[in-house]
Order: sequence, then C-alpha cells, then structure tokens
Amino acid sequence: MTAYPQFWNSGHTQQVTQAIGVSQTGGTTYGPVTYELWNDLGGPLGATTLKNCRIRPTVFNGASRVSSGYPILDDGWIKIAITGMNNAGDSTMLAQTTGYVPVTSSNSLLLGDIPKNCARLLSVQIIVPAGVGNSSQELYLELVYDEATAPLSLKTGMVAGAGIVPDWRDASLRRLRRGRNITANGTDTVTVNKGAFVYDGVPYNVLKSTYQLNQNAADGALAAGQSYIARLSQKSDKTVTVTKSNKGTAPVAPALPANEIMLGDVTVAYQAGGVSVINSGNIDLSQVLYGEFLLYAGTGLIAKVGAGTAITSVDQQPFSGSTSLVALGDNVVNRVWLNPDGTFSVTTNDTPPAVGSLKLGTASTSGGSITLTVDLRQWSDRASSRRVVLAYFGDATVGTAYAATPDGVPADIENYYLESVDLHSRVAGSTGTMKVDVKSWPPGSGRVGTTIYTSSGSDDQRPSVSILDYSGGNVDHEVNSFAGGTIFTFDIVSTHTTPAQDVFVVLNLRVK
Repeated sequence: MTAYPQFWNSGHTQQVTQAIGVSQTGGTTYGPVTYELWNDLGGPLGATTLKNCRIRPTVFNGASRVSSGYPILDDGWIKIAITGMNNAGDSTMLAQTTGYVPVTSSNSLLLGDIPKNCARLLSVQIIVPAGVGNSSQELYLELVYDEATAPLSLKTGMVAGAGIVPDWRDASLRRLRRGRNITANGTDTVTVNKGAFVYDGVPYNVLKSTYQLNQNAADGALAAGQSYIARLSQKSDKTVTVTKSNKGTAPVAPALPANEIMLGDVTVAYQAGGVSVINSGNIDLSQVLYGEFLLYAGTGLIAKVGAGTAITSVDQQPFSGSTSLVALGDNVVNRVWLNPDGTFSVTTNDTPPAVGSLKLGTASTSGGSITLTVDLRQWSDRASSRRVVLAYFGDATVGTAYAATPDGVPADIENYYLESVDLHSRVAGSTGTMKVDVKSWPPGSGRVGTTIYTSSGSDDQRPSVSILDYSGGNVDHEVNSFAGGTIFTFDIVSTHTTPAQDVFVVLNLRVK
C-alpha cells in the first residue's frame, strides 16, 4: 500500500492540479487562497499514512518543472500557513498550525503525518516585491514524502554546528517545547503543569495553572450516562482556552481553536452528586505535539520523540513533522540517538551508532516501564550563544547583588545555573536554603532591576541550593527576551544559617 496525497479546493468539488499562479505583477499580493491537502479523500483507495511530507514550489520552464533558478522560487515570494486539519478518517491525527512560512527552493514546508481520509488545511499567498519586473510563471506546489532527511551544502554541519535546530529559530512554528502536560487527582479540577512553547519564533515559559470543569457541557447540563470532552489549548498570550463539546453518550471532541496549540482532551462524565470527578484515565494527550526532537516517556518501554529538524556533522538534515515511537530495552540505561538518515537508534553505550548521529538523551527503564529520561540534546546554534557570569565573592548574605551585561545584541535566556563554592555552609549545624532572584535592567531604565520571575509571589520558581548542593539549574523564568545592552543582576533573598561563599549565576543566552 501507499499514500495518495491530493490537493482539493475547500468545498471538495475539484481536485487541484493546475498551476496556482500564472502571472506576477511587482508590488502585488495574490491570495490568500485555501487548499486542502488530503490523503485519499473519502478513503476509497485504502491509502497508508502519508509520512514526512514536504511542500516545495516548482515552476514550469517550458520543458519541465524546476525547483530553483527563478526569483519566485528562490526569494521567498510564496508563503504558506497550515491553518488546521480535517481528521475525519482518524481522530488521533496530531494537530498542527503555523504562521506563514516563506517556502523556497531551500526551505520546504514540513507537514505532520496525514492518515487516510484526513487533511491539512493550507493558506497560500504570493507576495511579489515592489520594483521587480512583471513576469508570467506557472507555479505549482509539489509534494515530497516518505523521506526523513535532506542533503545540505558542503560543510554546512561544520559551519552551523551539528545539533538540533531550536524551534524558536523558525518564525513560523507553534508547538510545545517541554511540559504543559495535563494532570488530575480525582476532583473537578485539572492542572496544566509548567513548561514552555514557541509561537511564531518567540519562546515562552509558563507556570502551572488550574481549571475547574463542571457538569455543564457546551449545550447544557449532563444527565446520567452522558459526558463531554473539554479540549485545552495554549494561546500565544500564555493563557489557556477551554473548549467544551456537546454532551452525549459518545461525545465528539470540539475543534481546536484557530491558531492555538493543542494541550490535550479531558473527558468529564456525569456525577450524581453534581461535582465532576476527573482522574488520569480521563485525560488524552495522544494529539499533543512537542518539537526539537524532545525525548520523553511513552507507555511501557516505548519512548516518544518529538518533531524537529537537525543538522548533522555529515551535512545531512534529518527532520520529522510528527511524534516518533522508539522501543527501549528493559532494566538498562538506554541511549537514544537521531541518525543522519532520520532514523532512531538505541544503544547501551555512548558510541554513536553512525557517523554524525546525535544523542537526544537517556531513558532508564525498570520492570517494563521508563523510570527516568535525561535530556542530552546539543543545539545547532551554539555559535550564537553567549554566557554571562554574575559573581559575588565572599560570604553571601541576604541582599548581596552583583551585575554584568552581555554584548549589545538582543538575546533570550535559554537557561541558567546557580553555583556556589559554598565552603562555609558545609560546616556542622548549618541549615537552610540559599535562594536568588535574577533581575534585568533594560537600557535607559535608570538601573531599576525587574525580576524575570514575575509570579514569584504566588508560584516561586526562583533557583535555590541546599547545603548539600554545589549548583542548581533553572528554566522556569517567565521573562525570556531582552534588548541589547541589558544589565543582569542577582539578589540573594535567603541564605543558609552560615552564609554560602563565592556565589555565581551563569546565564546561557541565545542571540536573536
């Protein structure tokens, strides 16, 4: 069997095979026009799932279709957004939306898997720059699929740096980076845990929040034997949308709100007492999509790996638009690798399975389940990283602060570490925890520091170390992006009974 991809118009009255653009006038925007990319519409052909599908533009040059050599192809005139999906044939199809992506000869649009009788919804524009000559070029959208890697130019891996391409380097991506999973404990309230997401190339960190799900569906109160599905989704403003379905004995999940990121579905059943009872078995996270080849636990001995794009040292670019499943060995520490050809390997040692393989992390297993995953990804943009060290020497008492500034370029804090020589705190009888607050002073602010933990009064995620620790890491700061010339400082807000000595805060930044 094979996949049968087909472009259709939005009414499914005509399969689209003709050119989508014939003439282009300088300074003119064409579209947007809506298309639907179906895999075997209606399912009569018995297609298999369409995997690793990419869209690239081509132009008819009078003899054949070519994918480069014309400004409309090479200069980003064509912009495509994934606006939604139709999952008529498979309710577990992963949701995917993007902003408008410039689609060029060297930048295809990567789509998540499309099961049989399902579709991705596309919005296509052609934006012709002002000042260019008018032209007549037959433009087509071509599909490349069942591939998991693409060749790169010679020495790209050496120049860019081998590693995972961070999602926030792509100005169109909208998906989770870590966390934000939904949990429940037998009450009428669910928790969306802290984590991170990227939206149109901007990274966000978000703390946990709770949502009460009562006995009312979208169309009224539940009756005995009925339930509804609440779909939770992430908005770009860091808030969460709760969308309810109608009630029923077998309710259908509501549509994902436009331009939001899927967090999961919660089934709320009728309760005679009038108060919902929600447990982990009522939560469905199967449609949640993480990026950046994130390694995390699945069911049993199956690990999950998020979607992503990478650059390898052998000048290949593995990519995936959907979640991948990787089988692990039991009672061992598994090393999970991304290979240059886009496949995954598992080893029990640190020897790469192929030249150019990238280690994603380790997964420890015991008794048929995953007990711990450790993130070991390296990033392709290491050359654009900056490290800022804030240091205080001597006994660190409450209120002590030290500041430093990076070079004058805008940057985002990816993570940072609190470190201490901590000699004094290790003496007998010393107790307590040292905690710091990291602040930033934007240029022209008069050196008035503002915490990067805006919710620390209600949910304190500021980094701390106990008397037994040398260091502690943190990724839960809520303020991410900073202007060039920003000054960073840390304040010690609590300390051990015998103060720590020689304290360092190391900021790892990525230049925008």
